[in-house]
Amino acid sequence: MGNICLRLRTYLEPCLPCLSREADKSVVIQNPWTVCPPDPPRPPCPEPERSQGQYFVALFDYQARTAEDLSFRAGDKLQVLDTSHEGWWLARHLEKRADGSGQQLQGYIPNNYVAEDRSLQAEP
Repeated sequence: MGNICLRLRTYLEPCLPCLSREADKSVVIQNPWTVCPPDPPRPPCPEPERSQGQYFVALFDYQARTAEDLSFRAGDKLQVLDTSHEGWWLARHLEKRADGSGQQLQGYIPNNYVAEDRSLQAEP
């Protein structure tokens, strides 16, 4: 099989310069009859999880243990701002406390203490 290829190569070399060892491999031959269509418009990239703002209801009371944590009570409405940290989500209270305790309104919460608003888990 190899001998046949070598024989054919000697006959085809004058017609196909790309078979020649001396051929310049950096030359690109363009086909004038082909036209590439323009790229279709890309759909907008989805926003990162940080800005989606999903709404959740607290299932249990939670007392903050660090300065970055957010304390809440069962039944509080929270807006989750970032779910990228496993086990802990960045959230903020949707309502201010009536008791005027000066409570922090944004911080990290344990994700197993909340349920998505209007889900079966959030029902009393």
